[in-house]
Amino acid sequence: MHFHLLAFDGPDDYARAGGIATRITGLAKALADAGFDTHLWFIGDPDRPGHEQDDQLSLHRWCQWLSRYHPAGVYDGEEGKRLDYAASPRPFCVGKRCCPRFGGGSGL
Repeated sequence: MHFHLLAFDGPDDYARAGGIATRITGLAKALADAGFDTHLWFIGDPDRPGHEQDDQLSLHRWCQWLSRYHPAGVYDGEEGKRLDYAASPRPFCVGKRCCPRFGGGSGL
C-alpha cells in the first residue's frame, strides 16, 4: 500500500508555520516506520533538494521556484504557491508515481 500526503507545511524549517507541520510530518514518519511506501508533498525550502528518500519515506519539495522569491517561509507568497500547488503535483503524482503501480497489482 502506498500513501501520498499533500500539505503546504512540512518538515523543513521553511515549511513549519504551526501545528500542521508537526502533525503531517509525524503521520508520514509513522506510516513509513510501519513499512508503507509514503510520499510527503509540501511547499519546501528552495535551498534543499527537491526530492529526498529515507527508506520508506519520500519527501517531495514543491513550488521551490516560487519559494526562492518568497524567503520568509511557507506562507510568504501564499496565493501564487496555492495556485501552483493546486495545479502541478497532481499530474506529476498520478503520471509518474501512482499510475505505473496500477498495472503491477500493488495497492494504492
